[in-house]
Amino acid sequence: MSTISIVNQNNNHEQEVKEKHQGTMVDLLQEEEALQHSQVRISSVLPNHPINIDLIIPEGFMLNPANGIVQQKFVEGKIYSKIAYPSIVLPYQIIKDSADTTGDKLIKLIKYDAETGTWEHHPFPVSIKHLVSSKEIIRVDGAGIIVFGEDYKKPMASFFLKLIHSNKMLKGLKVEEAVSVCGWTSKGDFFPFTTKSDITFIGEKGTTVFEIDKTVKTLPKGNYVEAIDVLTELRDNAVFLIMLAGCLASPLVSKLEGVLDENIGIDLYGKTTSGKTTIQTIAINLVYGLGDALKKRWGKSTQAGIWGFAKEVNNLPFVLDDSHRMNEKRYEGVPHDLINGNEGSKQVETGKGRWQSRASGGRDFNGVIFFNGEISIATKVEATSAGIFGRILLVNEPPFPKEFDAKKVEALSLKSLRNGGQFAKTWLKEIGKLDSDALINQVQEVSKLVSQDDDESLVQRLRIKAALLIWSLEKFKAMVGVQLNVEAAVDLLNRSMRAETKQVNIADRIMREIIERIWGIITALSPNIKDKDYMIAVKNDLSVDTIVFNGIPTLYYKTGEFLVLKQEIVESILQKKYGDMTQVRQLLYVAGFIKSNKLQTTQRPRVEGETAQNPRITGIKFFFDSFEKFIPRDEDENGSSNVQQEKVDN
Repeated sequence: MSTISIVNQNNNHEQEVKEKHQGTMVDLLQEEEALQHSQVRISSVLPNHPINIDLIIPEGFMLNPANGIVQQKFVEGKIYSKIAYPSIVLPYQIIKDSADTTGDKLIKLIKYDAETGTWEHHPFPVSIKHLVSSKEIIRVDGAGIIVFGEDYKKPMASFFLKLIHSNKMLKGLKVEEAVSVCGWTSKGDFFPFTTKSDITFIGEKGTTVFEIDKTVKTLPKGNYVEAIDVLTELRDNAVFLIMLAGCLASPLVSKLEGVLDENIGIDLYGKTTSGKTTIQTIAINLVYGLGDALKKRWGKSTQAGIWGFAKEVNNLPFVLDDSHRMNEKRYEGVPHDLINGNEGSKQVETGKGRWQSRASGGRDFNGVIFFNGEISIATKVEATSAGIFGRILLVNEPPFPKEFDAKKVEALSLKSLRNGGQFAKTWLKEIGKLDSDALINQVQEVSKLVSQDDDESLVQRLRIKAALLIWSLEKFKAMVGVQLNVEAAVDLLNRSMRAETKQVNIADRIMREIIERIWGIITALSPNIKDKDYMIAVKNDLSVDTIVFNGIPTLYYKTGEFLVLKQEIVESILQKKYGDMTQVRQLLYVAGFIKSNKLQTTQRPRVEGETAQNPRITGIKFFFDSFEKFIPRDEDENGSSNVQQEKVDN
């Protein structure tokens, strides 16, 4: 980089300093101090600059329209100047992304073109932490408008650092809202469907949200009448109506904070091999025109990929295809966490079979997730996700009636694709005007229509979700003027929730029978059971050896941690009232009472006379947290109830 003499400046004060450099070193230092404290502003060089505040030029730098940014140094009594960058580059706006929780500040840059006397905008915002780092500042170079390269990166990083500190961290600079994910903005618009052109998009090229934004610019496709024809054709199809309702309700989930603090999962499953993905895609295409863009496949995605996708689509619905292809270990906890809206397990193992809650990191996704597959997603989750059953709406119905052959289904699918996105803008503008309190009141009123004859806690949990779907359908029906059979959707939702409740209630009854019987056996041996662990040889007729450690144990209870029962003991208790043991294990697994639907092998202590070095017991393993509520309770002298076994603190 060449060293040059001080260039002519429009700044009179700086010129006077230059002309007085013939004095003594003391004079020179005094002049340097005067220069440093002069607070020269950019208007003294460029009086018509477009920045909303008049920034202070930092100490040790000058601006010159012809030469750019000039760095000054005092060396051996002389002032030397070198070009920090051949054009004037300054911060123009602060960009605020409401989806960013890192606290990083982004700014937009402008460059002065001396030849034309105009300002050119750099196309993408830059992080302040990158601008002030000589290693990272070259991130700016990609667009080809401002290129710092190796020659200018160090002096320009110094310039921006001093500029930011000289101007109180750019306080007062114009703030512009930016978006990096789909969904609601602070102005009540929905990106990318209803946002205005002046909003700044800061997503990277090639990302899901970038491609969605690009696609939405081409919407709607086809014509409105054709899209209405598809709705009319499917207006009595309850399965379609629930999928349509999920599409409509997804942007509303975040508006029900305090009443609905988790996402809505809709699981369409059954042995039929065709139509499930299709009917979900038809609904998404009709509303948003994004059928393929809002779909992920379990077998072809990583955990990180699914979460990155969910965060980008944000308030839009999306499909997780082929639940039967989900690898339980690879995706452990993901379905449950998606319903929570938080990446990361709700529970973590703290050792010795114990599970404790993990602190939430905030909602990473707010909306509706569609699952589909030959089996329910609830059968694919681990015990770490206990409770997903009862938090998703299960739909076990054929997606299309028998009279809809493959040719007709394909025609409807193609028609929805070619006329996609006809309803998104109108719907989003309509619900964007809603007051959250008014919406909550209306949805709660609708909830009275859902499962009125059943007060089970499980149904109570699902009721508000179903009510939001029904409310959305009614609102949409009035908007488009198509006589959608909302009653059919209500009936299917009610039937699905009751079936779900019945299944969980059966699992509860099974657990109660097992634990009450086993606890009777344990307490018969020792009323004060919290003092020791137990290995008991229970015979198939449920009689117990009088000596606790006599024979090979068929029951192993680790105090306050877990209980392992040989399968034949459970079978003797239940007497096939609930089907064979494979069915029983599956019921308990789906309801979250056991960690696996397969038999588990657990290391146990040796019994007297046993020679095995590492003895084990294989059976059904129950963790204490899953069966604590079923332990029989005794009444104390005051009439209050006490659990016979207290959980041992860590």
